[in-house]
Amino acid sequence: MKAQVRGEIGSRRAARENAVELAYEQQVRGLSVADLLAERVIAPDELTVQLLTDAETHKDEADRRIAEASANWDLHRMPLMDLTLLRLGAAELLESKTPPGVVIAETVYLTGLFSTEESSRFVNGILGTIQRSLQGEAEGEAEVAD
Repeated sequence: MKAQVRGEIGSRRAARENAVELAYEQQVRGLSVADLLAERVIAPDELTVQLLTDAETHKDEADRRIAEASANWDLHRMPLMDLTLLRLGAAELLESKTPPGVVIAETVYLTGLFSTEESSRFVNGILGTIQRSLQGEAEGEAEVAD
């Protein structure tokens, strides 16, 4: 399921696909990112490693925000693949290095590849809610600073 798009967008998408696959394996096997990467014969690219590291670093906050945004859905009831995608997307939103629209669009695209159409709508809604929350917090902080 590797991205067929060429150029920077394609390589970034491929890195995200690799991150999804590795993050899913990490969660199924209960490994840390460091332990998972240590087992690789060929090291993943820098962006894949960064996405995995960010997801691990922000796991607790991402889980809290996902739980808040998904009213009536306990994290343990979510399919592991959907939760993996949400954690990666939420961590990338929390890092705020990539425009939020790109993060959400890419995560929804990947959800379509790795999960279901229904899951794509769910992931889109959850990440959109998280992004609005983050934006509101940033605007609140800006007002306080003024």
